Amino acid sequence: LMQWKSSFSDLGLQQYYTPYVHWAYSKGITSGIEDKTFGPENSITREQICTLFYNYVEKSGLTLQRTVPRETFPDDAQISSWAKDAVYAMQEAGIIGGRDNGNMDPKANATRCEVAVMFQRFAKALEPEETPTPSPSPSVPSEPIDYDLFGNVVEESAAVNDAWFADACFIGHSIIE
Repeated sequence: LMQWKSSFSDLGLQQYYTPYVHWAYSKGITSGIEDKTFGPENSITREQICTLFYNYVEKSGLTLQRTVPRETFPDDAQISSWAKDAVYAMQEAGIIGGRDNGNMDPKANATRCEVAVMFQRFAKALEPEETPTPSPSPSVPSEPIDYDLFGNVVEESAAVNDAWFADACFIGHSIIE
């Protein structure tokens, strides 16, 4: 359980996202908006989402590979100074590009489609080339056990200790035991 003193006046304790916002705030990933508010009902702008991704990478000690040559957006002057490094880091990582006209359009709200694509690209960019296999535990059977989950077969993996999840943040609803 997380305990905190709320840093934002517009976050209630009953919203499902409140602990995740406070987690991101405590890690330096977000600072909210002016007047100690977070704006949970606000749409996110294209430069804001780039900044969240960038801060997550920086605070987690991760590295995004540059997969696309840097191209200065035609509307570069409209990108906020606090977001410029983040926007271009995400552009070079192939996570965001210009809209149809080539502009970044940094102050525009990100559409649901754009956010979904950016999250997919961001997750793919953070995937290790080879996933480390945890050491087998004596309590894990030598034969794999398959679980049928809504028609999909999920193969059991080797057990891991709590340290495996030390830098994890679970968001949303999952089926976990």
